Amino acid sequence: MSGSIIASMQSFALPTKSQLAKTSSLLETTKPIEQTAEEKFLDYARKSPAEKIRDALLKSVGVTEDELKNMTPEQRKEVEQKIADKIKEAMQKQTEKGESTKGFFTDITA
Repeated sequence: MSGSIIASMQSFALPTKSQLAKTSSLLETTKPIEQTAEEKFLDYARKSPAEKIRDALLKSVGVTEDELKNMTPEQRKEVEQKIADKIKEAMQKQTEKGESTKGFFTDITA
């Protein structure tokens, strides 16, 4: 029985350079694998409340973290101003409803 295992291992051929080149070129052209729902949830769950707020604010102005990193200082300033305006607007709405803005960004009931 062990002879058949050894014989099968000896008949195993390593890929040639051309086969490896084809494989690597195929890997380069394939699209990145999208995260599963579970992976997305775990990434979100691991974030701090501040990171979650930042992500939500960036999403509200239609910008991703990667896009923000690649922006010029002027463009970043525009995005930061939009975010500040969104925060002021949300706080103003809460105040108009007669609700307190205390704990606006944190859960003070915990």
